[in-house]
Amino acid sequence: MMDEQMKSKLMAQANAIGATAVLTVPFEVLLKEGALVAKRLREYWEEKDHRPGMASAARKVPLSMADEIVAVRDMAQDAQSEYLMFIEPGQKPSELSDRAKVVLYELKGVIDFHLDDGVEDENDAKFAALNASHENDGESAATLSQALHDYATLARPMADDLDGLGNFDASIIEEAFMLADQLGESPVVGNVHSSEAKALKDKRDHLALLLMQKIRLVRAAARFVFRDYPAIRHQFASAHERHRRAAAKRIKAADGTTGQSGI
Repeated sequence: MMDEQMKSKLMAQANAIGATAVLTVPFEVLLKEGALVAKRLREYWEEKDHRPGMASAARKVPLSMADEIVAVRDMAQDAQSEYLMFIEPGQKPSELSDRAKVVLYELKGVIDFHLDDGVEDENDAKFAALNASHENDGESAATLSQALHDYATLARPMADDLDGLGNFDASIIEEAFMLADQLGESPVVGNVHSSEAKALKDKRDHLALLLMQKIRLVRAAARFVFRDYPAIRHQFASAHERHRRAAAKRIKAADGTTGQSGI
């Protein structure tokens, strides 16, 4: 369990982050990546079998950074729950919204894997456009509902191709529509714009930004320490950033195809 001294120290670091800082990773993704980076830091700390260890960068990234990342992640997750329960008191985050997030994650993952075939077509362009439009989605039931509906709509015509791919169950597509409807029926709560809600959101955002900063410090060190070990370097990298780059390439390829067809 996190001691109060560490908690106070981390909260002070979070509050010191400037107002111009921007979170570039979806909150749920950030939590997953934080846990993974902390695990990798511990796993590759010691030198082994003639390959270097992260201990060689200890002056910039000490092993205690793994504990700090886990602690900030937990604090950010608690702050997120506190915020969501305040703006949507009728919701139970551990039930409907949590299942919706899992289904959305599964949908996006299987569509991405299916379309990553080296051929750019209309579905690639649609998927890239969806990713761009939902990149900065908030945490409300309404935005989650819309995202589920949009990705399920794209997936439905591909259901036969997606079914069984990486053990994906195509019935999830119809579940996504059902969850979207249920989330869409959630009442709009007026206190979302209150000063209390803003304070809770600011706390959550500052902790998330601190988590992102610490993850980046570890990744920067890993890129240098394992500069001759691409397979290990890859284990520290962000899957989300890889997907973003792939989506950008799809948009560029789609634009190029459109331009050529008009000549």
